[in-house]
Order: sequence, then C-alpha cells, then structure tokens
Amino acid sequence: MIQVLPTTANGRSLFFTMLLAIFSVAGLNAQAFEAATEAGPAVAIPDNSFDTDAPALANMASKSVTVAGITEGTVTELEVSVKLNHTWVGDLTLLVVAPTGDAVVLMNRPGVPAGTFGNADNLVETSPISFSDAGDASSETMGNTTTTTVCEEDGLCSFTINAGSLTAVPAGVTGVLVGSFEELGLSGTALNGEWSLFVGDEAGGDTGDISGLIESFVVSGVGVFVEPPCELVTNLACIGNINLTLNDGCEGLVIPQMVVSGDFGCIDPSDLSIVVLDSDPSNGPIVDGCGSFTYTVELETAEDVLPTLGFTGAFAPENWFENLGLLDPTEQIIDVEFTASSLSISTQALAFPTASNFFAEYSVMFDNNGVVSFDYDYNGADAGFDDAFIVTNFEGAFVAAALNTSAPAQGSGALDVEPGYTLFIVNSNDGFSPTPNNIDASVLTVTNFLFTPETAPAGAEFAFEGCWGTVTAEDKTAPAVATQVAPIELLCVDLEDNMVSSLANNVSRCYRVDASTGATIAGTMAAALRNAMSANFGFNAAVVPTFTDGCAPQLEICV
Repeated sequence: MIQVLPTTANGRSLFFTMLLAIFSVAGLNAQAFEAATEAGPAVAIPDNSFDTDAPALANMASKSVTVAGITEGTVTELEVSVKLNHTWVGDLTLLVVAPTGDAVVLMNRPGVPAGTFGNADNLVETSPISFSDAGDASSETMGNTTTTTVCEEDGLCSFTINAGSLTAVPAGVTGVLVGSFEELGLSGTALNGEWSLFVGDEAGGDTGDISGLIESFVVSGVGVFVEPPCELVTNLACIGNINLTLNDGCEGLVIPQMVVSGDFGCIDPSDLSIVVLDSDPSNGPIVDGCGSFTYTVELETAEDVLPTLGFTGAFAPENWFENLGLLDPTEQIIDVEFTASSLSISTQALAFPTASNFFAEYSVMFDNNGVVSFDYDYNGADAGFDDAFIVTNFEGAFVAAALNTSAPAQGSGALDVEPGYTLFIVNSNDGFSPTPNNIDASVLTVTNFLFTPETAPAGAEFAFEGCWGTVTAEDKTAPAVATQVAPIELLCVDLEDNMVSSLANNVSRCYRVDASTGATIAGTMAAALRNAMSANFGFNAAVVPTFTDGCAPQLEICV
C-alpha cells in the first residue's frame, strides 16, 4: 500500500490510496490501482449554469485526484465512483477529464429527451454510484426505476457511461471527447497525472453538491503490463581473492555482491548460490573459522532447488541448536518432542514459585534467501507471564517476529530470510506455576514447517555458468579476559622471587592456553615462569588471569 498526498489545482490537499497487486501470468502483470479523495468540504454544484449545447468546464463543480506509479502497458477495466447530493438527477451532467486532456461523458441529464425535465429521483452521498464501460444499466436510465432515491432503494448503483445529447467538446477540455473509457486508450504512464470530475446542473430549482465524505471521487482500474525480455548475463565474474573479518562467534557471511562483479542483468544477486569449502560446506556462504578457503558461485533456478517441507534435510532436528536454560531440575521441567513433522516445547513449573525463570530455545541459521512458513499453537497456560517467541535475527540484531505472545494463540506465520539469518523458536517460563494449585505446562507446538528458497525462474536461460575464488577469513576480535586475579599480599623479602623481569634471558615469558576454557596447555609454560607467577605461597599453578577466545583453538599469552 502506497499513500501519497497530491495537491489539486486550487491547492487543496486530497488523500488517495493506491493499491498495487501483482499477479504474474506468462510474463504479464495485472496491476490494480485505486485513487480516491479524502474527506473535506463539499463542493456546491452551480444551479442552472450548464448548457449541453454550449458546454464549458468553468460552469461545473469539480474535484480531482492524482494517480502516480503506474508503469508501461494498456489499462483496462477503468471505473469512476462518485458520491453526490442532489434533489433531481435529471438536471445533471457528469464528465471526467483524463491526464491526457481527453474527456469522457459519464451521463447527460438522465430521462432527457424522453421527458423535458428528466428523471426526478434524488442522489445521496450515502449511496455512491459508479460508471464504467460495462455497468449494470445505461446511465440514461438512472432514476427511472425508483420512487425516491437512486441506488439506495433498488440497489442499482453501477451504470454504463452514456453521453446522451452532449456531442460538443466542452470549453476548457484540451483533448477530444470520447464515448468510452476504452476509447481513451490509456497506456502506462499516460494514466499517471490528474483526473478531474466535473458536474453540471442544467435546470433551476433543485440543487446539490459533490460530497465532502471520503472517497467522493474514485478512479480505479487494472493494467496488464508486459515484462521486458530478460537480458542474458555475459560478463559476470568471480573476484579472485577477498578478505573477510569474522564476527565474535568466529563466523563470517559471504554474499554475492562481495565475490561477483559485472552486470547482473535479470539475475537477482540472491539467485546466486555460494558455498565456502571450509570445515562445514553444508552451511553454504557461512565461513567457519580463520583461514583461506575456496568458494564457488552457481546460479540456482527453481529446477535446481526444491522447497523443504517439514523438519527435514538442512532443517532436520539434529541441525537445530538447542539451548536449555534450566536452573532447578527438581521444580522445573522442560519436555521437548522434535520430529520430522513437528516441534513441541513444554515448560512446567512445579512450584509457586520455583528458583527462577527458565526456557527452551531452538535455532537454525539459513544459507539461502527465501521464505520460511509454519503453523503454531501456544496454549498460554500461564497467560500474561509465560511467553512464546518465533523470531528472526541477523548477527544478534532483531529482524522480525512471527509470534510474540503470552496469551493463547493459534495461527500461521511467514518470515522472509536471507543468508546468515537465524530463526529462534522459544518457550520461556517465568518460574511460577499458573497458581499454587495449578501446575499446567505452557506448550508451544510448531507444525507444517516449510522453507521455500528464492531462485531464478525455472527454464530461464543465462550465460553465467558459475565461477570460484578464495576468501581469507581473519579474526580481529580481541581475546576476552574471563577472570581476573585477586590481589595477593607479598612480603618484601618475596618480591624479588616474583619479579618476571629478573628471570634469565633464556626463559620464555610466553605460554599457550586452550582458547575455549582458558586452561594452560601442559608443557607450554617454563617452570621458572610458573614459579615466578605462583607467588611462592604454595600455589600449584601460576596465578594468572583466564583468557578465552571464540575463534582460535589456542592463544599465546606473553607476560
């Protein structure tokens, strides 16, 4: 939905909403649009000022809307809807002027010349009438089937345009007078611009106005647009070598724009599949750890990649990361059933309260663009306190949520994802049973999981056949200090024995630790160095801070 605020010729602001719905059929796009006025002052119709034999726009009331954003193609099914108030429909002539300057007469004094004064029924703003090339009745017959009010009483509100006796081009019309919307022959950008409704009154005594209600003048239609042929891609090539900095988790993401140069033509970069040949090629463009790795780039079409239905393939239960935050197994229960067809997560507090909140979280990272969809059922046993989440994030930053509730909820969700996005399915318990006498579990169940990858159109011909290169991944995140050393009091006589600077020059001041635990690797610390850092107070190991790192297997620490 696109909302814009166009301005009419007299400077008054009108509101319209343009709805664009795209439907692809054999290379054609049907694009529906609607432009409508906002609520505002009614516009009085000048009484007895119009003359069919000498018509002029200056003697008519008018309202306008502006259409924008329509592209190339022929527009069909044009329709105009209006809301009018008037006490004698037979007095009125309505016409519309298109952005091209051409005009279409919607109606000209219904009931004339069959009768001198035309049909006598009223028009009211609460019963809008519409005009098209295929209405339910001719506008010439408007008002001859009811006793009081057009449309309101007989439900006949759609009319085929009929110019009646009006054949002269009204003064002020810069184009020609045509007999139907089809004759306008509007195509693409010719539709864009100002559309104006003009209403004239050709007899005295009865009066009215163009309504001030919202949508008092509406222009709508459908355009069929032919997509230009896809250009063959002939000059895409891989960049031979790229450098990549890993994140805190020792991972990096390679995207097409980083490794491919040239003209993508009709290929969307997301249609290219990247596989980094590191320790885990199965996660595609994700780099796992430091080093230099070959990467490959191929074009994936709908013929190559099929949707994944259920928790299978790359989304099988064993490929999801499990994170259970359980602090009191005696009073907190997490029960998970994860199969190829469903994921059910149950959290149950056996006391009111337990020691703390707890949770169960399952996550998986995507290596392709696409849409992930699923059905969910959350019983909300402890509504207002326990929570269910189904969200995506990228590198720790929230992207979108399909479910975020503490109340019972059932439904379907869909999320757009890109390589590197992670989907989280979480059942979080506040650590309290619903009531002291009610220990019902909060249960979140996900079924009908489906991942539909985004690919190039099936059968499309592209000159690009793939390429390869090398990515060098570097860890530039500083190691973390996991624990600090508490202050130790030494006697003055012990200071010299603990001075590392007093060690002999041939004693190494460096040692290595396991980067995941911070534990010193046996045999890497010189005995003299260990003695100097043990404070000579009977410690069996050197008293040093604990250093860790999420990427490197080992760290070298130098004192």
